[in-house]
Amino acid sequence: DYEEDNILVNNNGAADNGYNSITKNHPSRKQRKQQHYENRNKHILHIEQDGYLRSYNPSTVLWPSGYLLSLCLSSPAKCGIQTELLDAISFLNDEQTDRKTKNAKDTKGPIAVELGAGVGAPSVSLARWIVSRINDVTHNTTQHDDNSGIISPHLSSSLLVVATDKSPHALALSITNAYNNGVGENIAVLQSNHSDLESMIQLKDSFFEPISTSIAVKEDEGEISNSTEQAKKIEGFAIVIGSSLPDLFHDSSIGTNLLWKTLDKLLDPKNPNAIAILAHNAETSIETPPPSVLQETKDGHSSFECFKQISGLVYGMRTIYKQDHSDFLISLCRRRKAAHEN
Repeated sequence: DYEEDNILVNNNGAADNGYNSITKNHPSRKQRKQQHYENRNKHILHIEQDGYLRSYNPSTVLWPSGYLLSLCLSSPAKCGIQTELLDAISFLNDEQTDRKTKNAKDTKGPIAVELGAGVGAPSVSLARWIVSRINDVTHNTTQHDDNSGIISPHLSSSLLVVATDKSPHALALSITNAYNNGVGENIAVLQSNHSDLESMIQLKDSFFEPISTSIAVKEDEGEISNSTEQAKKIEGFAIVIGSSLPDLFHDSSIGTNLLWKTLDKLLDPKNPNAIAILAHNAETSIETPPPSVLQETKDGHSSFECFKQISGLVYGMRTIYKQDHSDFLISLCRRRKAAHEN
């Protein structure tokens, strides 16, 4: 299994001037590629955040819940979510391979999206873990009895994760941290507001627009005519991640809550294993809508459930008052199986 990352946080204001400083001081493509391949297999995560050249800002520092999520995504086996991650990605293995020729196709969009990314540590952790799995398969360092634990090698050069935030300074730090940790080619940043549903719809449409293709159809008379149909197979993200998103958790027991609406828009409806991995304060609970609400709600937003929780105790994040209690949790949510099948 992939070795757990050590996370080192530096307060040196690397992105003090937001996008302008990143663009002005951006290394050449050759330098970036060299750094990309030198760093992608290292087990230390170098994270830049504000605090030295510019005062602390909520969106440009690594908060405890983000730290926990980063640790979990760096070592999913230890965290207890590796099976769920691989199941979610396995759908892409099937969709991105031509079943007749067995040749890899170009991906139709990124695998995951992070909401409220801040400095982007969870995005970087997830991208590094995916790349490490691909490298294991490519170099035959991991044995699998079947395809359940394999991530297709053709995904290695693809866009894997989209880091989103409404703060330009946060996005500058996210892309800086991506390149500093060897996954700059696998992460994109996009300004987006997770508390605005319309912004979330625009986010998905930016990467998963319908693709029209002309298909020859034989008529009864033997003539050939062209018809257009939607050929899009991937209709959303396989994985949604986020930390410290209280705006989404308010009144989560209601089927029309913003959290469920957001997940309904972002997660691929065709992927039966698409999941959301959310880190949050233990006092901020995510309540699954009851079955009665599911039956009464026609829009389907209440067809989600949170099926697993991981305590921060897994990584030694204990409260100062109780050694057997953590202030932070990770919740895994997905569409209810019955609802997905219907």
